[in-house]
Amino acid sequence: MTTLSEFSHSVLSSKKVIAIGAGGLAHAALPYLITSGLTNWTIYDGDVVTEPPRIRQWLFQQEDLGRPKASCLASRLGQKFPHISVLAYDANYAGQPIEADLVFDFTDRLKIKSQLAHFFFKSNIPLIYAAAFANSGSVALIGSVGVKPMQVFPTKQLELANADCEVDGVWPTTVATVGIHAAEVAIDFLTKGRSVLNGAIDYYNAEEHLWSRFRFQAQAAQTVEIEEEELDPNAYRWINLGHEPIIHSRVIHVLANETEHFLKEQGETVFGVFCETGAKANLLAKRFPNQLVAWKKSGEELIRLLHD
Repeated sequence: MTTLSEFSHSVLSSKKVIAIGAGGLAHAALPYLITSGLTNWTIYDGDVVTEPPRIRQWLFQQEDLGRPKASCLASRLGQKFPHISVLAYDANYAGQPIEADLVFDFTDRLKIKSQLAHFFFKSNIPLIYAAAFANSGSVALIGSVGVKPMQVFPTKQLELANADCEVDGVWPTTVATVGIHAAEVAIDFLTKGRSVLNGAIDYYNAEEHLWSRFRFQAQAAQTVEIEEEELDPNAYRWINLGHEPIIHSRVIHVLANETEHFLKEQGETVFGVFCETGAKANLLAKRFPNQLVAWKKSGEELIRLLHD
């Protein structure tokens, strides 16, 4: 009799998977994915191993400093799991033709993430989007059984964002938690052919140790690309969903998972809502259209306008 574990290993061992990015998220997810049965890997990364991020990238050793990340990660994984096949490309993925059952986006720049999401969606190859920044993170499955790129990146302005965890910092525990959750979502999808994240995206708040799931309405998924309306920053009091409180008379700091309770206490008052990139704010505004108006651009731009 075949056990569930044996069945999963049998299914997963036949899959071809690609990891784009060999940093902290890959270090958290890949050992879990390999021991679950995914053994046929291709890794892309154009960076080299450096000292500070190595805290999160625990598979790298001291002698790897200055060497290409992709090759180093492939070598270290091969040492720990000699039965696997790993092909490494010491360059950033540039849209070359590939065959894969699933792609993992483990990159750390929002602009690159948006480009990868749109490219693989058009190529009809499912992609696991995983992001960790400061003390928060998010995971989504982009594809026909998940969400569309414009749901995760709702405005064109997002593609110009320069968020970078190597510059802005990220908690190592956040990286580990997001990476493992991405692995769990991937295994569920590859073994069942469906996903719990169909039409949804998961957000992680490290300060609260809490995952929250935001589910898109069916009709919202069909009309995602909404023309940006010009909002007057001084017309609303603003809910800040960001990591750090902002001192301003028109800004209130509220955690995303506390927004519903906060709005109930406010009656019928309409608020503006913003975050670092605009993505989470846009999702919340869709959930509470009668009380929230989303600032879909970067939070930095809104704060600058409020202070002008």
